[in-house]
Amino acid sequence: MLCAQSPTRIDILSPSRRTQPGNSTTWAGRIVAIAFTLCLPISANADLVSGRVYDPGGSVLPNTTFVVDTGKGEAVKFKTDESGTFSVYLDPGRYTVHPLREGKPDLSLEGILESYPQSAHQDIRLKKRK
Repeated sequence: MLCAQSPTRIDILSPSRRTQPGNSTTWAGRIVAIAFTLCLPISANADLVSGRVYDPGGSVLPNTTFVVDTGKGEAVKFKTDESGTFSVYLDPGRYTVHPLREGKPDLSLEGILESYPQSAHQDIRLKKRK
């Protein structure tokens, strides 16, 4: 009687068919997930731009929020940290950057930021607008 119950108990405790290493459904799902993950950044086309922001006097601007007009009817905001460093995802192109003052763009200062199809390091030097 003990021998007859052992195989039943082993069957109950064995892993399900879905999680066994040789199951093609599991591997196919993983391959699709990996392919989707790898293709997502390519289709989005945006990439990371990072650097520091400097005021017209050459000093870094710490803890300041900036706005980038993407030209698509939407604005992208980013903030510098305590050392004036920023990072932002943008589609490739050339953008004008303005600091935010009381929630509105300060149009008296502007800088230029260029984004490429790959990650780039670029500092922004603000100038007084004429």
